[in-house]
Amino acid sequence: LQAAESFANDLGLAFQIRDDMLDYAGTDSVGKPLGVDILEQKITMPLLGALASVSEDEASRVRGLVKDIVGHPEYRDEIVDFVKSNGGLEAAHAELDAYVEEAVKALDVLPESFEKECLVELAYFTAKRIM
Repeated sequence: LQAAESFANDLGLAFQIRDDMLDYAGTDSVGKPLGVDILEQKITMPLLGALASVSEDEASRVRGLVKDIVGHPEYRDEIVDFVKSNGGLEAAHAELDAYVEEAVKALDVLPESFEKECLVELAYFTAKRIM
């Protein structure tokens, strides 16, 4: 039961991080238009990763853009470019990979089976779904 809970929690976080990443690389073809989370003022893992890599002054400036985006939706493209050019997607991908590995590791206590292999494949699929 603990293995299933750990697997589910880690896989859920991995899934959310991948979804957050799609917001910066998304298109209508993957069902998520570009920048929707930003327009809703959501602070997600890619943005956090990019903010962590810049000076406090630059981070403060970008946080201000996010804060004011409701009245200035044109800030979206600048924020998306900021995340892409400051390692936000790479930082999020590293977190995603860590959660997938933890999810798979949680299954180590289970005996080898077709079902266990399906769960492992699901975890890796989550990490690689369309970008």
